[in-house]
Amino acid sequence: MLKKDELIKHLADKCGCTQNNVASVLREYQYLILENLKKEGKVNVLEFGSFEVVKRSARTGVNPQTKAKIDIPEKEVPRLKASKKFKEFVSGQVKDIFTFNF
Repeated sequence: MLKKDELIKHLADKCGCTQNNVASVLREYQYLILENLKKEGKVNVLEFGSFEVVKRSARTGVNPQTKAKIDIPEKEVPRLKASKKFKEFVSGQVKDIFTFNF
């Protein structure tokens, strides 16, 4: 799995930027997505997919340690819906990453 520091180093090398600049841009990008998701309830991220806030219904669960039933309240959670292009790339329908245009 690609770690954050590896991503920053790779992007800095690829773009000819400092790692600090890349880290700042990534941080602002994340904040922008989170702020808009909170405000609008949905955010489209390029051809990657869209994040949406959905309500998870209240339900009954089981405490794994005590096996006692517990009530889990309704709550809002983020959900990612992958774009068509993203799904095609992951499934192997698009073989060459360079033909996967954003």
